[in-house]
Amino acid sequence: MQTNDPSNPIPWMNELAVFHGFSEAEMGTLATAFSVRLARKDEIICKEGAPAPSFFIIANGKVGVFKELPGATRQRVGTMRRNQMLGQIPIIDGGRRHATMMAETDVVLLECQRDIFERLFQANNPFAYKLLDFVVCDVSQRLREANTALEDLLANPGQSLTNLYDRFLEVGKKVHESGSFESPYQRRG
Repeated sequence: MQTNDPSNPIPWMNELAVFHGFSEAEMGTLATAFSVRLARKDEIICKEGAPAPSFFIIANGKVGVFKELPGATRQRVGTMRRNQMLGQIPIIDGGRRHATMMAETDVVLLECQRDIFERLFQANNPFAYKLLDFVVCDVSQRLREANTALEDLLANPGQSLTNLYDRFLEVGKKVHESGSFESPYQRRG
């Protein structure tokens, strides 16, 4: 999508499902709550463990989600795409980032600061309730996926243990090669 003013969130908002059903006046109010953030390919959007003062809605592009592992390595845990939210859990619990998010392509994000969202919520803005519904549905879907993955693990414990052992060896090798892990059993000279 091309816009004349890349900092104007309204053209992006008009294309995203989370914003459907709002009047023009409501969209104008919501546009003041969101800013457009551009992230270039391979740019870190947010880092695991960092404070989470905002959440994002992907307007365009793909974002990789990674867990940080010992030895300065990252393990991909997912990919997020257009019309999906990033960092929404901290708007509810006030916690820190649960994962590192990196642009896999050039990405357009709509960003809303937590304090602005709280003001919308306190003002009984319909978007705040719709957003919370969106978050609950998203978290429910992720919980269902996690339950399915757990069921798959438990259905075939032998294969699951083999896969876990293979991953353990892979991670252990990376940590050992990085030199960032020192075994308590190593001799000190």
